[in-house]
Amino acid sequence: MEDQSRIATLKDSKISVEKKFTKIKDALKKFDGLSPSDKKKVTDTLSADFKSLQQNINEMQNDAKQLKDSSSEKEWTDQITVFKTNKKKLQEEFELKQSSMKGSGGLLNEDGKDKKISEMSSLEVMANGDKTLAESRRALNNMEKTTGDDIKVAQAINADLDKQMGQLDNAASALKDMDASLNRAAKQIGEMLKMYATNKVIMIMIIIVVLVIIGIVIAAAVGGDPNHLFNAPHDIFNLKTTNATKTK
Repeated sequence: MEDQSRIATLKDSKISVEKKFTKIKDALKKFDGLSPSDKKKVTDTLSADFKSLQQNINEMQNDAKQLKDSSSEKEWTDQITVFKTNKKKLQEEFELKQSSMKGSGGLLNEDGKDKKISEMSSLEVMANGDKTLAESRRALNNMEKTTGDDIKVAQAINADLDKQMGQLDNAASALKDMDASLNRAAKQIGEMLKMYATNKVIMIMIIIVVLVIIGIVIAAAVGGDPNHLFNAPHDIFNLKTTNATKTK
């Protein structure tokens, strides 16, 4: 409900702004064909119209900012941007016409530009002031454009820095992952070395057991013969049997 009320106000302001645009355009079209005195009157009228137009645009801008619906706000903000652009073009055209005005109708001519203020007529003083104002406005517009370009460059630099910071953050995260992977790999290698060492000990123990068994077998085969001849292990039992018979 609140947005509807503001939109209705914006529509009324739009109609008023469009009427002022039409009035200013018509006056600028007729401007070159007017007499110097009429040009001075039209100049005063146009100056007042531009001020009124700017007030209407400012009011529209304030009303648009208070809209709660984002789509409606964007729609009216775009419309206000168009109004500002059109106003700027008309104002530049008006300033050019002011600077080109000559004669006795209250506008400064080439001969009078070096006059002192005390030597000028009131109309010449006003014309001189309007010319200075127009030149100052053009200089301000150029400064605004230059500042806007500098801001865009600064924004591009900031965006590039943000991108590089993001890449550095990603690199740091990757390094942490690599470090964790290396730690896991080191642990696995340590466990493998432990297993290898354990297997080696077991192998040595097996070899020792085999050697002991071989030694026992050799001792049993050689040590049971009284003539110290090599006999098979079963000869020991034959030897025991023979010895028992002899004893009896």
